[in-house]
Amino acid sequence: MELVLISRSKGIHPETNLVTKMFDLGLSKFHLRKPGFSSSMMKDYLSQIPEHYWAKIIIHSKHLLAAKHPIGGVHFTKKDRNNKPKLWLLKQYLRQTRPDLIYTTSFHSLESLTDEKRKYTYVFLSPVFNSISKSNYQGKFNDSNFNVYLKNLKQNVYALGGIDTDKVSPVFSMGFNGMAVHGSIWKSEDPVAKFEEINNLCQEQLMCLQ
Repeated sequence: MELVLISRSKGIHPETNLVTKMFDLGLSKFHLRKPGFSSSMMKDYLSQIPEHYWAKIIIHSKHLLAAKHPIGGVHFTKKDRNNKPKLWLLKQYLRQTRPDLIYTTSFHSLESLTDEKRKYTYVFLSPVFNSISKSNYQGKFNDSNFNVYLKNLKQNVYALGGIDTDKVSPVFSMGFNGMAVHGSIWKSEDPVAKFEEINNLCQEQLMCLQ
């Protein structure tokens, strides 16, 4: 079970310092989602994180940066997926320049996830629980037989939406391959302490499964 973190959509300081501290505590993947950032702003953000952690960073925009910098992977949005010719050309170029990249994407319905034929390293499914960062964004994937559904998929699926300390155990029970935190971290008074608390709960759950 992998725990990943998604950035806030805006701002830099003091986020990069906090993210670095979370990397120090064992953060395995960080999704850099800044839709309003230019390439230079993205590079400025990255420059504030030690380069030995860049391999754990997944960028959601300005994907070509991954061809020139040791970034771990790229994330494709629904808009990216729908532009099939552009997506095909981009992936062809990235595979030639960076064959080690990982690819991720997101889905908001079981139908779209089931219909997806392209293989990703992992995909987000949201909102699993009521969102912490978005009001009126209600969870919708809490069926008791959900783990059976996930076992029949060829994708690795990570839970997103409403993930906090009280949701770690349910996520394990539902059969997800990982989980992503966002609102619970950035709305906390101490984001680093909150991350450490959730990460420790994940490790405890993993130990119970051994």
